[in-house]
Amino acid sequence: MSDKSIVKIGTSPRIPLAATSPIAWRVSPGVRPYMTTVSVNRRDWPVLKKKIGKPTELWFRDQRGTEVVFKEVYILHVVPAARPNLVSFVIADRRWKWSYKLVARDYNVPKKTGDRTAFGIVPIENEVIVDQYNCRRSSLNKDGRRWTAKDALRDVLTIVDGEEGENWLIESFPIADNQGEEGTLSVQNLLIRDQGDGAIGRVLAQIPGAELYVRADGKVVVFDGADLTAAEEFR
Repeated sequence: MSDKSIVKIGTSPRIPLAATSPIAWRVSPGVRPYMTTVSVNRRDWPVLKKKIGKPTELWFRDQRGTEVVFKEVYILHVVPAARPNLVSFVIADRRWKWSYKLVARDYNVPKKTGDRTAFGIVPIENEVIVDQYNCRRSSLNKDGRRWTAKDALRDVLTIVDGEEGENWLIESFPIADNQGEEGTLSVQNLLIRDQGDGAIGRVLAQIPGAELYVRADGKVVVFDGADLTAAEEFR
């Protein structure tokens, strides 16, 4: 980090970070939070100590004078510092909170009805008989329909991180979702008893190409990783 580059943390006031080592903030995909260790002068720590576990901001200004602000950055805990006049601590994006939520949900869990159905008018020796399955009502959507992968993801994100639009949004999606239930990807027999980050990861695993990251304004964004435009925007 050059002398002309400045990084500060906080809002009012903004506290300069000590330039003991390069300081970076990454916009990384996935359900795991990005964490890094930074330091401040010991005399500035009492102000920041009050912000532990609360959202704050990370402010960058590079050599060209370009400024970037990352919101929803959290101070987590103190770690050993390299010098006695410094206090070092870990900061993370909003995803650090996800592991403190427990999600217990069932999506499209099948149950056997007891019926058997024969298909086609064929000789008895060639007749195909299959068991019939429906889904447990408790594992269906509120309107009694099967969960689509997109709605299941919305449901888990709402449980873990609040209402859509306020803390997170779906910017683009790998599966076309404009042709009714038959045109969407449906999850099947998905039972979740996981911490929030694991629950979101399990639903994302059902949707090939779906990715998420934390935007500079602090919102979680779900996007189609196979969409070159969306991927370029993320980059």
